[in-house]
Amino acid sequence: MSSTFSAYTQTSTLADVICASPEEKLVCADQHIPDLLALPPGIDLIKTQAYKNGEFVLQDKASCFPAYLLLGDFASHNVGDIFDACAAPGNKTTHLASIICHRSTATDSAKSDFGLKIFACERDPLRSETLRKMVNVAGADNVVTVLAKQDFLALDPDDARFTNVTHLLLDPSCSGSGIVGRDDMPALQLPEDPRLTKASADGKVWGKGTPNKRKRQDESESNGKFGHRDLESEEVPREVDSARLDRLANLQTKIIEHAFSFPAARRITYSTCSIHGQENEAVVLRALSGNVATERGWRVMRRDEQPDGLMRWPHRGRDLEDQKDRNLESSQTTSPRGLSEDEKQACIRCQIGDEEGTMGFFVCGFVRDSTETEVKRVEEESPGRRMSDEVDEEWAGFSDDETIKSIR
Repeated sequence: MSSTFSAYTQTSTLADVICASPEEKLVCADQHIPDLLALPPGIDLIKTQAYKNGEFVLQDKASCFPAYLLLGDFASHNVGDIFDACAAPGNKTTHLASIICHRSTATDSAKSDFGLKIFACERDPLRSETLRKMVNVAGADNVVTVLAKQDFLALDPDDARFTNVTHLLLDPSCSGSGIVGRDDMPALQLPEDPRLTKASADGKVWGKGTPNKRKRQDESESNGKFGHRDLESEEVPREVDSARLDRLANLQTKIIEHAFSFPAARRITYSTCSIHGQENEAVVLRALSGNVATERGWRVMRRDEQPDGLMRWPHRGRDLEDQKDRNLESSQTTSPRGLSEDEKQACIRCQIGDEEGTMGFFVCGFVRDSTETEVKRVEEESPGRRMSDEVDEEWAGFSDDETIKSIR
């Protein structure tokens, strides 16, 4: 605010920013997410030196919820190593690193003093390179260890590298049904990392000429901009495909249960850019009803345990029977019990096109109160353990809402 946006007029009302033209130069500090600014739609930030230096990231407000939910009250709980399980292009990874470094500076404890690491996992080779680039440009490479071309479901939770992993962020493939109206965004280029000698010398636009049916590619290589995207994906299907949502829900549940199995894990966030209860509340219910959650003592992160900004967020989880899509009647996505009122309040939803200026989004936190008494990890080796090609080819795009520009 004292440099890049020093010429901007600060307003406390998001509606002013949403309605403003780029020439009005308004900026609003977000009331829910620390270090997040909202600027008018149509503003071109990629020519600023701060953007080229990776000093801020263009990111949808809703997409900032998972990292803040996981680490926002950093000082109130014991944080060990952190795992971003489906990390490319790195928006949420760099947000995690930003929170860690900011909190560490505030408490006069440098990262090197306590040796905390962020593991960022990505199985696709091209998206792994995008992840590396974004981490480097943002200056987070001293905190983040990129596990390139690694499938999260194929990693052993008992691997010695992950002994101190206490927090996991899960943002897996989803239907992308919360993303609409983003097919008019310009093709732009990720900024150069001045420390890399071979960074994009040919001026290639990231995402051009690559497959567009993969979630992380849509989040970044389609992005074009650093943490912002040039949407080239197909439109979100108008008709709900029950079989497709079943496949995605199965994968999403497996990923949560795999995260539950990390021995030292105490806090997990699960998120989608989907509006379907089948991928959201129903997946939370399935995960909580499974053997791993029961034996290891996992539960939802109650609303009163959430960081202040998200505790105040008004849109919460819904009853499964209230969902408009009838796919929830499937035996694969229902459970003998429904979500309790506390569990529904623990779930956070973002609505498309409302006054908050977000895309459709869902996030829920899980916590385990103690890891002192460990039970034997449930062995669930099955053919569905790894992400299937069929699921991988489903478009599950992520995007930043273009109604306003949000940067952190």
